[in-house]
Amino acid sequence: MTKPVSKYDALFDEIEIAFTEQKINLPFDLLQERMRPIYGTGPLPEAAEFAKIVVEFYEHSRDTYDFDKSICKFMGKGNAFLTEVSRWVKKVNNPSVGTAGLGYDANRDEFMMLYNPGFMGLLTEEEHNGVITHELFHLIFKHVTSRRKEPHIVCNIAQDEAINSLIVKDGGKLPPSCLMPGQRPKTPKKGFSSPEAKLAHETYADIIEGSPPMESSEYYFELLMTMNQKGKGKFGWNANGLFAAGKDGEEQVDVGPMDNHDLWDTIPEELRGLVEGKRKSIVEKAVRKADGQANGWGNIPESVREEIRASVSDCVDWKTLLSRFPGKHIRGKTRTSIHRINKRYPYVHSGRSLSYLPLVLIAIDQSGSVDNSQLEEVFAVLGNLARKTTFHMINFDTDIDHESFQVWRRGTNPVVKRTKCGGTNFDCVQNWVESRDNKNEYQCVVICTDGECSKPPPSKIPRAWVLTRGHKLMFQPDQKDIVIHMDDKVSSGGLNDHVR
Repeated sequence: MTKPVSKYDALFDEIEIAFTEQKINLPFDLLQERMRPIYGTGPLPEAAEFAKIVVEFYEHSRDTYDFDKSICKFMGKGNAFLTEVSRWVKKVNNPSVGTAGLGYDANRDEFMMLYNPGFMGLLTEEEHNGVITHELFHLIFKHVTSRRKEPHIVCNIAQDEAINSLIVKDGGKLPPSCLMPGQRPKTPKKGFSSPEAKLAHETYADIIEGSPPMESSEYYFELLMTMNQKGKGKFGWNANGLFAAGKDGEEQVDVGPMDNHDLWDTIPEELRGLVEGKRKSIVEKAVRKADGQANGWGNIPESVREEIRASVSDCVDWKTLLSRFPGKHIRGKTRTSIHRINKRYPYVHSGRSLSYLPLVLIAIDQSGSVDNSQLEEVFAVLGNLARKTTFHMINFDTDIDHESFQVWRRGTNPVVKRTKCGGTNFDCVQNWVESRDNKNEYQCVVICTDGECSKPPPSKIPRAWVLTRGHKLMFQPDQKDIVIHMDDKVSSGGLNDHVR
């Protein structure tokens, strides 16, 4: 049963249709939602008067919008990776852009993000951050430089679906008009001029609504292109967008608003390789920044982090990743000491002394696929860490081998011994770390394994998975987990085309 349209929505739709016919483009969906608390209930003015109010509301949001303040809030969210990428993108106020768009300025040799202050000023803080993230992801995933497909409009939609799905998966928010896999796009308020146009849009909406989340842009592209087979010449995609062949000839069908991708075509072909190198350098700096900080990636899933790392390096240095992990979390334990002056209550209470106790646990999978030579490589990396760091080591398969427990002290070499050869159960490691005897003892855990087991419970402390050569985790790791592959080389030259 169709939900009745309120007087407010009917009046707003009337004004939007009138403005559109006059080629006046405003973010009507956003305006309608932002003005609803004021005019959604109670008496409404006449259409002409309300149209003036809509324009004044828009102009006020545009004139009072402070981009510098908003971008500072975005950069203060704690995602070191996105913050570093944003630092290398020039922000340009451009009201001629409908929403926002990322591009490259060949004259200034820099990436730039154009934004419409009227659109941005209507967003909530969460939506604003989502839009900024969306544009930065276009740069990160090489959409700007080398992943352009024909027809462009289909490529644009597919890339927006892939990025928006990822942002929402990470807990972000986007404006209500954004395309999202699994959600049906809105029907144009002006309706359709022919049955063929209506059928074309309904087929398009069915595909978007039936699309699964977290797929690659290539996946969504191929899914959208099936419209050409379904249309059988009556509707489909051409260079101008979605078309429908009615009695009065071919017409274009509105597929809704999206961010501006036209700037991508301004990159000269002879400079495309140079621009891609500049993009890669920016992302590489951001990867190093994020890997050097605790939770520097924010809520970006581990699988996506791996893709991004692979896109900026011909060979991911697993030893570097492993060596950085404990160093980010080793804090040591504190104890009271009469030899230290209490800074808050000097000579009244004892001070505090920091002691570097064994805070890192190394759990070794003894299922058989983890051989001694690979364990020795791991220990060689860990041996070069902080001078005052000591490690605890223990073996496990389906349960913990308590007799294998040993302390690896500074300046010594651990003895690698195989004590078990059964299956694998990661739960036993998690339970042992969180047991009464070991609770609060460790500040991070490194699990050396082949990854062939079901997913354990979430870890309360930072957890790193060191996977032996030729293996991978059989489950999706938690967002705060670090996954380190011991493979000497990984896919080089860019992101996997079947990912984003």
